[in-house]
Amino acid sequence: MKALHLLKFVMVKTRILIVCGLLIPCGVIHAMTMAPEITAYLSSGSVTEFGTLTGTSAQVTGFTDFVKGNWNAILNDLDTVAPDERRQRLLICAAESLSPSDYMDFLALLLDKHQENKVKKAVAIAALSPAARKYGFLAFNDQHPQVRALCERAKTIFADVADLQDLMNETLSGEQRKQIGAALASENRAQPEILPTP
Repeated sequence: MKALHLLKFVMVKTRILIVCGLLIPCGVIHAMTMAPEITAYLSSGSVTEFGTLTGTSAQVTGFTDFVKGNWNAILNDLDTVAPDERRQRLLICAAESLSPSDYMDFLALLLDKHQENKVKKAVAIAALSPAARKYGFLAFNDQHPQVRALCERAKTIFADVADLQDLMNETLSGEQRKQIGAALASENRAQPEILPTP
């Protein structure tokens, strides 16, 4: 309330102070700066049909570490870092290296950015069905409240995508866990990480 009285006082006394007051809280937004090797990888890297990153071990590790350490800033500066679908696919692939909790936060923010028209629709949908390190992650965490909320949100956002509707419904029902569990067992692959209990 005191701030409102101050604003009224400022409005009465002078218009210049109002302009200054509005400029200070806004601040200046700077584009994210990246090392040359990260910029080079964003320009040349790609994702294989198996959902893994291409490149040398050093390139993949460097890029993955960059995403792990900066995923929030990256998603908040997609116009600079990854404005197109190819580069956004690199990000979602590298993000599969995040911890389970960070990965859930990443997916939630990714959907936010899709709704702001910053993330391509195909990329947002692909992120909800990871193919490599987080394969089966949502399915094996299907009882976790964060996963359930994310699936319901995805169903609302992508109401026109029948395949995604089916995937989210099968995840929520536990059917995906059964199917993926059988596939992982037949391939001698480890089960995905489990989110901490809330």
